[in-house]
Amino acid sequence: ALVPRPHILLSSLSHDKPQLLNRKRRIMKLCVALVLALFALSTSSKVVDDVDFVEDNDAFLAADPAENLQESTSARAQRLGSCADVKKQYQTAVSSHESAVKVVAAAQANVNKCPRPGVLTSSISGQQNRLNEINADLKTLQEIRNFVKSKVMLSEEQFAKLEGLAAASASSFVQVDKLRKAHHSRLDSLIVDLMKELEGQKSAATNSLNSLIAQRNQCNAFRKALTQAQGKEQAAREERSRATNVYNHVAKSSICSTSGRGSGSTKVCESVEKTLHDQKREIDSLSSQQASLSKKVSGCPKQGVLTTQINEKRQELTATQADLKTLYEIREFVKSKATLSEEQKAKLGDLLTNSAAVEFVEVDKLSGNHHSRLQKLISDLINELNAKRSSLERSVNALTAQRATCTGYRNSLAKVSSRLSQVSKTYSENLSSWAGLMKLCHVCTLGNTHHRGQCISHSQGPVWRMDGNNVLHKGSHRGYLVTTTSYSVSFWYRPTRTVSSWSNIFHVGSNDGIRAPAVWQFPGSTRLHIRVRTQKNHNNGCDPSTHLPMHQWTHVAFTVHNNEMSVYYNGKKVCSTNLGSNAISAGRQPIYVSDPWYASAEGAIANLRFWNKDLPYAIIEKNRGSVSLKGAHWKAVPLSCTTRSTSSNHAGVVRIGPHSGYTMVSGGVYNSYRHNNHLAVFEESFPEGNNWRCDTGLGAGRLSCYSRSCKFPDHTSCTTRSHATNHAGVVRVGLPSGYTMLGGGMNNRYRHFNRYSIFEEMFPEGNNYRCDMGAGAGHITCYSRGCKLPSNYRFRCTTRSQHRNSSGILHPTCPSGYTMVGGGIYNHHRGMDAKAVFEESFPHGNGWRCDMGLGAGNFHCYVRCCAMDRLH
Repeated sequence: ALVPRPHILLSSLSHDKPQLLNRKRRIMKLCVALVLALFALSTSSKVVDDVDFVEDNDAFLAADPAENLQESTSARAQRLGSCADVKKQYQTAVSSHESAVKVVAAAQANVNKCPRPGVLTSSISGQQNRLNEINADLKTLQEIRNFVKSKVMLSEEQFAKLEGLAAASASSFVQVDKLRKAHHSRLDSLIVDLMKELEGQKSAATNSLNSLIAQRNQCNAFRKALTQAQGKEQAAREERSRATNVYNHVAKSSICSTSGRGSGSTKVCESVEKTLHDQKREIDSLSSQQASLSKKVSGCPKQGVLTTQINEKRQELTATQADLKTLYEIREFVKSKATLSEEQKAKLGDLLTNSAAVEFVEVDKLSGNHHSRLQKLISDLINELNAKRSSLERSVNALTAQRATCTGYRNSLAKVSSRLSQVSKTYSENLSSWAGLMKLCHVCTLGNTHHRGQCISHSQGPVWRMDGNNVLHKGSHRGYLVTTTSYSVSFWYRPTRTVSSWSNIFHVGSNDGIRAPAVWQFPGSTRLHIRVRTQKNHNNGCDPSTHLPMHQWTHVAFTVHNNEMSVYYNGKKVCSTNLGSNAISAGRQPIYVSDPWYASAEGAIANLRFWNKDLPYAIIEKNRGSVSLKGAHWKAVPLSCTTRSTSSNHAGVVRIGPHSGYTMVSGGVYNSYRHNNHLAVFEESFPEGNNWRCDTGLGAGRLSCYSRSCKFPDHTSCTTRSHATNHAGVVRVGLPSGYTMLGGGMNNRYRHFNRYSIFEEMFPEGNNYRCDMGAGAGHITCYSRGCKLPSNYRFRCTTRSQHRNSSGILHPTCPSGYTMVGGGIYNHHRGMDAKAVFEESFPHGNGWRCDMGLGAGNFHCYVRCCAMDRLH
């Protein structure tokens, strides 16, 4: 009431002389403060976002932003605490913990007075049983007394029961031997005496039972109180540990030697921040090394596999060297024109049979006058075995080197993982133990906000926050903040469509040239364009190459520390750059969601938050908030697939394509030739373009070739990846990121009938396709076929299998709601006999059909099943 009304002062400002202007400004500010204070006292509520008075006087408040911020900073610094607060918190924590220890000791003393758990319960059970027996005896006596009163002769059973009760009686006046001779009145008197005695026992038993129950309840209460006291003591101990860490760190620094936020405080904060940043950088570096080493280790066979392969190669090398020695001896015999022994003939015949390069000739037909031909044959075998020996030696050396490399990778990975775990643990402990110190170090300097934004004194630093889901509107002004050279930003974003031009999500700045910061979507894309203004470039920044998924929420965060910038999607660093110069402090700037200078992005933003510090991502992650899909949900849609086949009794290569409008996803083959010879060899079954390609038999095989194809939404992308090797162990073929494996196949490039052409496996494994051929170093190409749906669709896939160790066909099928898209087979029998003959592996109905071996095969049959969802 003592000050002029605001409109009087405002109307007179333009007419005053300069020397009076500052005085009236100060009076006006006092008026504003008094009105706000009265408003707060009258409503007794928290500060709200929309205060018309503040909004209407933005021009006045911005006239001297430095003074306004200085006052705001001082007030907030006082609220954040001081060294005295830290010491008080430490003393309170110590006192609370000591009190909690005393409470635990008292509770433990009470528990120690109680019997062990279960003893009282056992006693109560026994007493309850005794009470039940007394009640039963009283009931029996009452029935007998009724008979006596009616002067009916008691039965032998009743007399026996009465005599038993009398014998057990402690009363001397009840004479058992006189019961049968007693008159009815005397007998009734005796029964009444027994009942009185039992009633006394019942009363005593009831009192004892109640006493035991009360004691048990009391002991249970003591134990419960002890458990609660121990829980509170543990919490108090942890709080004391945290408070002690903070207090010790502050006490050792110079923060307490000056009042308020002095230079000592700044040094401590810089020490804390530097430690956290150094640890975070080390974690990022170690994580990168771990990922790189893990990728290298994943490319290595499982431990022991290489050693087994080396031993097998060495055994094969030893056998080859022994065969060479035998051949040299046989050649000397032949040169001397001596007659070969039966053992030498048999050995030479075995070598000819197993040869892949030398034509088979019966040895007996070359005996006698065919020494020159036999010598040439032996020389050819020696040349072949020498080549094989050289190949085996190279394989052993290569495998040994690979084993050493993989061992090195595994050892390095173990060291890096151990160090990463240690640093991460220390980093996490520091974040927890230094929370109070970080609170002392931070002061809210983000300025005044209105509408949905709030300036908050946050435990990890000051933050401007706009919570809740918000649809973007062009030129939507949400408040103000004062920018700094280092800051952190996080928000949730869900794009709903693309815009043909640059489309803005949010923009901090009073004009297009001030980007402190600002975020756009690229034209016709969901890729983000994240910009900051630096000393040398108003349009600097970091643009991740990853496109955000349509209709899905993604958590986006980025940090700016002077000239360094990093961007994270859902916790994964997707972009980092050196800006070349420091970010600028642009002063107090408006926040637009979205700005008035560009088209508005089509989507929704949630939990937009600004920190005035370059925070480690772990802190941002803890405070990113939650988000809902605002009604968006996945709904299953039909996946239409079909199977085509063709047959041939003179098989060369057979190809079969899909129906019109369908895309080939997998296929299979049925071998109609069921004999154990070269015409039954598995040759190929694999994707080729949009066709499936098949062949069996070293010659005119007989087969049926199958193609499985599906109809997908527009803009679906499908691909085939392959990997070839001449040293086949297990081969796994994956797909590019975002693709789902649907099927696969294999091409056996070793076309001879021996152990290297034995069929072993081709089947789906996770999101890879897995292949192997040959009992040894087979020559194969393994194929994986997969597709990537548009962003508003997704696959849900699973792989099922069945196993058989006897003759017959397996036919695993897909569960309800899923459609068969592929499959495969794994042969457990690895011998060169009829049980290893490949028979069939092909799509059948909504499942996959398999068979191996002419007789009792031993195999697994796999079916790949997928469903398709659409985002609504």
